[in-house]
Amino acid sequence: MASVPAHPMEDYKYLFKVVLVGNAGVGKTCLVRKFTQGIFPPGQSATIGVDFMIKTVKVDNDKIKLQIWDTAGQERFRSITQSYYRSAHAIVLVYDVACQPSFDCLPEWLAEIESYANRKVLKILVGNKVDKGDEREVPERIGQDFSEVNGFDYFLETSALDATNVDNLFEHVARRLTNDMKATDQRMSSGAGLYRHAKIGDFTQTPPTLHNPFNDDPMLGRTLRRLLPQKDFDRVTKDLRRFGDRITNEINALGRQCELNQPRLEQHDAWGRRMDELIVCPEWYRLKEICAEEGIISIGYDDNIDPVTRRVHQIAKIYLFSPSAGLTTCPMAMTDGAVKTLKALGLYGKHDLATESVDRLASTDGKKAWTSGQWMTEKKGGSDVGGGCDTYAECIEGDKYRLNGYKWFSSAVDADVALTLARIVDKDGNAGKGSRGLSLFLLRIRNPDGQLNGIQMIRLKNKFGTKQLPTAELLLDGAVAHCIGEPGRGVANIAKMLNITRIHNAVASVSGMRRMISLARDYATRRVVFGQTQAKWPLHTATLAKMEVETRGCFLLLMEAAQLMGLSVSLQSRSVYPSQRLDLDFFRNHRSFFCFFLVLNYILTFYLM
Repeated sequence: MASVPAHPMEDYKYLFKVVLVGNAGVGKTCLVRKFTQGIFPPGQSATIGVDFMIKTVKVDNDKIKLQIWDTAGQERFRSITQSYYRSAHAIVLVYDVACQPSFDCLPEWLAEIESYANRKVLKILVGNKVDKGDEREVPERIGQDFSEVNGFDYFLETSALDATNVDNLFEHVARRLTNDMKATDQRMSSGAGLYRHAKIGDFTQTPPTLHNPFNDDPMLGRTLRRLLPQKDFDRVTKDLRRFGDRITNEINALGRQCELNQPRLEQHDAWGRRMDELIVCPEWYRLKEICAEEGIISIGYDDNIDPVTRRVHQIAKIYLFSPSAGLTTCPMAMTDGAVKTLKALGLYGKHDLATESVDRLASTDGKKAWTSGQWMTEKKGGSDVGGGCDTYAECIEGDKYRLNGYKWFSSAVDADVALTLARIVDKDGNAGKGSRGLSLFLLRIRNPDGQLNGIQMIRLKNKFGTKQLPTAELLLDGAVAHCIGEPGRGVANIAKMLNITRIHNAVASVSGMRRMISLARDYATRRVVFGQTQAKWPLHTATLAKMEVETRGCFLLLMEAAQLMGLSVSLQSRSVYPSQRLDLDFFRNHRSFFCFFLVLNYILTFYLM
């Protein structure tokens, strides 16, 4: 089976897909995490569906990237995991040497491999948990015999706990697959491949390479040095440089999979029962976990850090992340806005759902973190929200209401909570009109039992470009929600969320501009036309220079907005942080002068850089 060719934005010789299968509890996840992260996860829970990790290894002088897929062993997930066999280059079948039933099930797993995998796939048999010497139930000789009789390419015993043979396992897989690919390449370049070359030609353009986006953008580093105190600058740039490496080595491939494996909606089961199951790829969930781990939201709300510093840090991190994020930055934008809104309304610590929402929306635990939706658009659409909202709220008790309406364009519908607008119906059946009749509501999208909270997913939108993002039409049919903020002030209250999401939209635009220029600039050093690279042709470099100037201007304006976001927090709290070095009362009394200062600062920075 052919290796997946190097993606145009990544620098490696070969990319191989390695799939681990076997019964639940045999230690597949522990093997993967020991190899990719160097840790043994205590109390590891069962894998749900499929998980995915990436590790780059060196085979001789070649950089080899391994996509390692950790599949669930439970019977109910088998139909999901079988689809991952087809494109695998290697399949590692794992059993527990201290669990005879896991060994007895090997013939069933082998039958699946033979049914679904490519016939040339590399098959490895692994007996795991050899650290349980006193509890061993399957002798090594028995495992070796099974491997030989059933045509496995390699057998060994491992322990993720004490790292026995873990690196050897994956390094053997990488070396064996690399050698096989090189042998194939050699055959194709000899006489046997002449006919092939005659059909398609023997020229292959070297693709552009995605480098660490932080190291590749000196403008970002210089701007951070201008905006941040030295101690914060050192800490922030260290984090962004590390994150840039993670983008090139892990995140970019996950985002690519989100583009290739778009979400779908299954509304009914085989018996005609309504279920509205949204199916997204495992990489989408993994990227949302990474957002939590990296503090994409939490950085902006760390009370131990200067508000200006934390917002500048957050926006800079999203700026690096966005082009590779598989559009998970959309739910992150709404999540950021939800945290801002709930805090600004003074609900944190006073309202149970709002407090839990803030804690989990801003969590750094990928398994516990939530995301938020923002449901405003209805069928009429447009900027006249007050004239287009036809969703109504009937009081149950206190601040709890039932919502009925139709939300026409609801992005990231796999979120956990949402903020939405509706008109409160009084006891006489009357509802307020226009914008002043709208109130803001917070609701859980699913009930504790996992069922949708009075919500039906009517269909997914067939959008033009952002298809990896699940956006749906939703029918609210008695959805239970909490009215937050003053009734009738819904538009003003949700505007706090909109101000945040608009900044996120700007980040996405500017970061996309920067990524395209970085790739175009790298490609110009690789593409040869008329005897020299494109980078040496004045017309081409002039075009790149014009794009660079426009991008830098947009970037500087974006970072000024990030700085002002943080400054607004300081103004509201009247707290003064050393990095700001300005008198807040002076700012209030001399706003025109301050705006002039910002514009002058922007112009000087733009031309000096």
